[in-house]
Amino acid sequence: MVFTYVYIPKDDDKKLDSEFYLIDVILLVLSVSKIKRFKSNDDKIIFHSTKEFYGYLEPLNLFDEFKEIVDDDVYIKNQKYEYCHKNCIYKIKAAISNNESYINLDHDFVIYNKDYLDLLKQQDLVFSHREYLSEPILRPTYIPTYEMILDRIKDHEILVNADTDFVINVSICGGKKFEFIKDAYIKIWDFYVQNHVVLNEFEFMTMFLEQFLLKTQIYKNDIEPYYCWEDYETNKCIHFSGHRYKPEYRKRIVNELIEENPNAYQFILENFGFYSDYMIKIM
Repeated sequence: MVFTYVYIPKDDDKKLDSEFYLIDVILLVLSVSKIKRFKSNDDKIIFHSTKEFYGYLEPLNLFDEFKEIVDDDVYIKNQKYEYCHKNCIYKIKAAISNNESYINLDHDFVIYNKDYLDLLKQQDLVFSHREYLSEPILRPTYIPTYEMILDRIKDHEILVNADTDFVINVSICGGKKFEFIKDAYIKIWDFYVQNHVVLNEFEFMTMFLEQFLLKTQIYKNDIEPYYCWEDYETNKCIHFSGHRYKPEYRKRIVNELIEENPNAYQFILENFGFYSDYMIKIM
């Protein structure tokens, strides 16, 4: 099995001495360190990123292979990023380039159990969880975006009769039958390229492509995906998401990195910065 990570900083991301940027680096290193320890000899870890960002982490020897992302796609450069991250669109491109079974993990998704990782490797399709669009936090996102896009781009087959009950959270995404994801994202990417001028006007567009349209395409097949959990957290894995910026979670994340990969923790301290509220061992 191939484990992939896709990370590219936004144009307005702060440098690595930023407190909020640093926690993403710490989480990425923690997540990869866990996979590196739990994976079998036949598995490999591939990192998709810019050469500059990979250069920050290369001394840690975390990855088996690096694939460069050149951040010059004319369609992507014109997107709005007030909310969504470029990772979303580059994850689509990475999925299209995959030619073997893989599991992609977001940098803020951590697996804590080797047996659970082995279980995920056996799934035909694996995703994080369902995001039900009736939930108050999600109501202002996908459905309004879908309705506005449908009003501007009429009768495109990928939009007609789209499911509006839930979307697939892809903080973890992949499986043995990865070709279903690849085929879906090829259709979604073609739709994006054909209509990028209109689509780039919508701030939630990347999430719409990555999760909303993926769900509509995946459920045209007979395969029932495996979802890691339907609650926020289990003892087997966690998607930290926006909670990673809260002091109590930052302390937890740093403590876990100290336990998992103390050399990486020391490297980060020496090279990226120090923040006294959470960059120390909290007893």
